[in-house]
Amino acid sequence: MSFAAHELSIYSRVIFEQLGFMVLSTKSAGDEGTPEEILIPPNTELSSPEGQEARVKLLRAWVETSAYLADYRRRFGERCRRFLVLHTHEA
Repeated sequence: MSFAAHELSIYSRVIFEQLGFMVLSTKSAGDEGTPEEILIPPNTELSSPEGQEARVKLLRAWVETSAYLADYRRRFGERCRRFLVLHTHEA
């Protein structure tokens, strides 16, 4: 399974590569032939040592990102609520 990411920034590209994803550049089938980047996830099979290592790395990234977001919401919760309310009414 792959995920097409339009205009993947250099920073997000480095993050995904550090997490074990492969980033492939391709051209789309459209007339313009605009380049696209496709993310291919790492092997996460429990039966292989590489899969186990990838699972540990992805779990740690998820925990650290969740902790960062929880701290951000704690410190700037009022700003987050206003942002969410504005965007939910527009949709």
